[in-house]
Order: sequence, then C-alpha cells, then structure tokens
Amino acid sequence: MIAVLGHFREAWAGRRTDVLVQAFHGPGGIGKTALLRRFAIEARRWSDAVVVELGAEQIAMGKRAFAAAASTGGPKRTVLLVDAADRLGGLEDWVRERFLFSLAPDSLVVLAGRRPLGPRWRSDPAWAEGLKVRRLTGLSRAEAARIVANAAPNRMPGRGARITFADGHPLALWLVSRDDDPPAADRWRPSPDLIHDLLRRVRWKQLTRWTHRRDRLPDTYRAIAGLVSDRTVNT
Repeated sequence: MIAVLGHFREAWAGRRTDVLVQAFHGPGGIGKTALLRRFAIEARRWSDAVVVELGAEQIAMGKRAFAAAASTGGPKRTVLLVDAADRLGGLEDWVRERFLFSLAPDSLVVLAGRRPLGPRWRSDPAWAEGLKVRRLTGLSRAEAARIVANAAPNRMPGRGARITFADGHPLALWLVSRDDDPPAADRWRPSPDLIHDLLRRVRWKQLTRWTHRRDRLPDTYRAIAGLVSDRTVNT
C-alpha cells in the first residue's frame, strides 16, 4: 500500500501534457476505499490540485450526473478519484473515449474497483502511455503489524498469530484485532463470531487462499479453511 501511495505522488509530481489514469483493483476489504481517501487527503495538500471524489451513487445516475459531479468549474488541473469503477458498465467506453479528454491537461485520474478495467482500455492506442494498471495485494507484515497496533494499542494476546491469520488483508486485520482474547495460558484462536464475520464480509476468493495453505495451518485454521472450501463448492 505504501508503494501505491508513492506511485500516486510521483504521478502528480511528473508534469505531462495529457491526462494520466491509474487503475487498481482487488477484492472487497483489501483497502481500496481507504486508499482513495488517503489520496484525497494527500492531494488537498497540493496547492494546485482540485480534488473530486466520485462513487457508486454518481455512476448509477448516468452520464450527465457523472459529468456534473466531476466538474471543476473551469480548466483546472484535477485529481479525480472514482470508487467502484468496476460498476461503470455502459459508461466505461464513454469515460475512456470522451469524458477523460474533457479534463484539463495533466490531470490525474484514479479508478478503483474489485475487477480490473475492461480489455478495451489496454487495446486503445490513446491510452498506451497514459494508463497504469495495478492489482492490490495484501499488506506486508510490517504494515499489518502497524494496523493491529493502531486498532489495539494495549497488550494483545496472540498478536503474532492474529497477524499471520489475517494474511495481510486489511479488513481481516481489523476483525482479528477486535476478536476475543484467549483464556490465560492458551493460544489465540479465531472465535465463532470472527469466523462468521469473515464468511459474511470477505469475498470467497480471498478466503479460499487459506485452503491452499492447509498443510501449513494450525488445526483451528485448517478447520476454517475446510469450512470455506465446502461453502465454495456448495454455492
């Protein structure tokens, strides 16, 4: 995540004569919305930036509403941050072919969604140089440790086991940091409430990563991996 923020800063600092698009995708809970908020905070510190944030609501309202919401009121260099970009659907070609070219030169656009942009983006010669696509993966162990420390600054039994279990997934890290403490002299194990939250809130694709590591997991985690695998097969 730190690297992605660095790419964002570099993109704004490097002057261009055209619009630059950064697109990133990843599963639910991986931190896309939080990253866009961080981008907005960063960009508002830049004196020459006009920051516009759009989400699923504006996308659902169609071209006119999208364009109106993204308007800066003049030819100003813009940072446009679009969450849930994978919901553009029929607007995607219009955004790529028409709308983005209406922005001021040297503007920076960030498109975030669970799925990558459609193949026409990569095959469009107009975006051969102006499009950067990245897939968001889990946090490093150091980043994960900082999140857990911020969420639970006091002593936490089983801190290392919780971080390992979350596997760098921001939402999972947040959940494990609030999970029940183990009884005295016992190791931490995910509670039934945590398992329920994971099954309800984290997408199956992310959860099934644990099924591929079953041989390296403690018994409790192995049981969860089995539960996830069974649910995946039966849905």
